[in-house]
Amino acid sequence: IGLHGLGQRGEGNRQLDLLADAGLGRLLALRKLPPNFVVNGRNFSFIYICPQFGGATPTPEQLLNLIDTIKNKYRIDLSRIYLTGLSVGGVITTESASKFPRTFAAIAPLAGVSNMDVITKCRSMAKARLAVWAFHNDKDPTIPSFDSKYMVSTINSFAPVIPARLSIFTDQFGHDAWTRALDPSYKEEGKNLYEWMLQYAR
Repeated sequence: IGLHGLGQRGEGNRQLDLLADAGLGRLLALRKLPPNFVVNGRNFSFIYICPQFGGATPTPEQLLNLIDTIKNKYRIDLSRIYLTGLSVGGVITTESASKFPRTFAAIAPLAGVSNMDVITKCRSMAKARLAVWAFHNDKDPTIPSFDSKYMVSTINSFAPVIPARLSIFTDQFGHDAWTRALDPSYKEEGKNLYEWMLQYAR
């Protein structure tokens, strides 16, 4: 599930093309995502869900309702639900994952995380063995990279079974850390974001 930023808000019908402006929606529109990934000798294919929300930011409960709808409509592996989001979508990602951490196998907030009640949220994610990989540009003028640094360090302060990861792009300016992070050709330790996610299941 890929959650968009403020610039892609719309009414979910005639404005759906805005989702193609950035993030996962853009990669799908450009057909830049491979049909499958092989991880640990197993072949996986994703069902990508890119919901569009309007003026109000969706709540964790609304995201859970969306997942219930997805379960009823598509043949999905309930142990492998992955969540990512850019900018405000990253904030929603961390808020939802901290409230319902066992719903997700892994999350990747991109250039945005929740900065409210951080210690409680981090404790929840750490105790639930939730895999977290955050991305941010070091000199982000919109949402400070400090937010991602603080969240990841706080999660790791609870000595989680799966240490949270952080990638700070020091050679990149502006708010957009997601284009690089979501690019299947961008890899760290031999894995792109999708391959990293697929290591984890509930």
